[in-house]
Amino acid sequence: MRRQWRSALAVMIGVLILALSGVFISYLQVVGHYRTAAVGLDQAIALSSELTDAITAHEAVAHTLWNGDPVDRRLYLSQQADITALLQNGAAKLDSKDEQLLLAHAAETWRDVLVTRGLWGPSAAPRPGVTLAMQQQFGSDSDEVTSRSARSPRSPSPTGHVRWPGRTPSRAFSSACSWLCSR
Repeated sequence: MRRQWRSALAVMIGVLILALSGVFISYLQVVGHYRTAAVGLDQAIALSSELTDAITAHEAVAHTLWNGDPVDRRLYLSQQADITALLQNGAAKLDSKDEQLLLAHAAETWRDVLVTRGLWGPSAAPRPGVTLAMQQQFGSDSDEVTSRSARSPRSPSPTGHVRWPGRTPSRAFSSACSWLCSR
């Protein structure tokens, strides 16, 4: 009878050790999963913060240039180059194709907003007839990049661009940056 109890106890201890090992391995997998998600979120937040700071600083100089006031051209062009590099490096670091498409669309939209106002590259120059309303709209478009709440992206178009029905390009850019930050 003692032998049967010892055998039963050994089996129960073996099963308990096996069960605890399974729990420990599952715990390590869950921790690894959340660590990976946390690192991705941290990268997205850092990228969003860097882009917000860089775009806000560039916007201030762009307003001054667009208004016809003197600006440091090297600083202005350097800011554009830095933002472009941030967008390209950020896209390379992102794992998700959707996030990469969003960032590519955001980069394209940011550039288009500046090109349409004549504020892109070495040819950037003041625009005659810039009104206060135009400056306010430019400011509003730029401010949305940093202040809009997170939105989910829509499905990609056949050309690979993400569509935001009913939104202006600057709102699409804002949504892309906000969505990346919320990931």
